[in-house]
Amino acid sequence: MVATNGGDPGRTDTEATNDRSRLIVEFTVPADTFVLAQTLQAVPDIIVELEQFVPTSGDEFPYLWVTDNGNYTTIEEHAADDPTIATFSRAADLNGGALYEVEWADTETPILEWLQAHDVVVLEAEGNDDEWTFKLRVTSRTVLRDLQTYCDDHDIPFELIRLYELTDPKIGQYNITSKQREILLAALEQGYFEIPRETRLKELGDAVGITKRAASERLRRAHTNLVSNTLRIGQPTGVGIGEDDT
Repeated sequence: MVATNGGDPGRTDTEATNDRSRLIVEFTVPADTFVLAQTLQAVPDIIVELEQFVPTSGDEFPYLWVTDNGNYTTIEEHAADDPTIATFSRAADLNGGALYEVEWADTETPILEWLQAHDVVVLEAEGNDDEWTFKLRVTSRTVLRDLQTYCDDHDIPFELIRLYELTDPKIGQYNITSKQREILLAALEQGYFEIPRETRLKELGDAVGITKRAASERLRRAHTNLVSNTLRIGQPTGVGIGEDDT
């Protein structure tokens, strides 16, 4: 027999969990409350980003992106002495960055311990010598309250950047409105991004029922939000969010 949830015989536990998993929280904590604190302090110019797109109850962030000027010898020397790292090996070099395979040491690392103990999905995690910025998908506001309580109990400064519920994962996750998504898809389908372009702004506006000028502005807002929330993390621009795109 399939168990139901919330007194609704038409909803399974899985469906209810999927709904609760649409809650997204973005926050920052000091760099010394997470992994790599010693390395980040020793090499302050670098930015690191954890690669993890599965629940943290699984593997513990096995890959790490490092962005720097390309001189990775210093980074690797400090990482070898970092108490939070057991093994650290370069897996690939790319323009402007390197991918490392990491095995984390069994040391007390407060935020990492909380992540491992809770049913959350780490969508993004970026660190520098000052702070770590996280974007998590959580199952409920109760989990968020537990995180805040945990930080209070461990004297960890916790700064909430943004909390929102995804009504459409394809929209909210990238901080774009439905109208911005509509014009981006129209531009893609009609060849606006091709060289040479296969359609003009006026035609693009006609396709979604707005003027050429409105189409230009909406497309600009959509680009700003999409790039801001896919190529970097931190406080989103929010351009167009909550506005009536006209």
